[in-house]
Amino acid sequence: MIGNNGNGGGGSPSNWVIKWLSIVLAVAIAFVFTPLIHGATVDWVLGYMEENYGSWMVALGWFFWWIIVAMLTFLTSVLGVMTSIMLGQFFLFTMRSGGGGR
Repeated sequence: MIGNNGNGGGGSPSNWVIKWLSIVLAVAIAFVFTPLIHGATVDWVLGYMEENYGSWMVALGWFFWWIIVAMLTFLTSVLGVMTSIMLGQFFLFTMRSGGGGR
């Protein structure tokens, strides 16, 4: 359903900026850190899969572990960047208002 102001869900323009800036920065962070995290953990994961599920699972495990690491890195990055921007915005407006005093 389209929101009251006709823009499909709306929110203030600053919310859209926060959302899209968070996504763009999270893609960049995931691009940089996914190979590092995957490389540091893949040996342990493949050893665990071979020990508990058999060698047939190891062939699939590398690829699926990369997907899982990429998704978790992206999700963590989006949440972290979005929270940081919102906290920065909150503190900026709080300081501009004089710290809450009248």
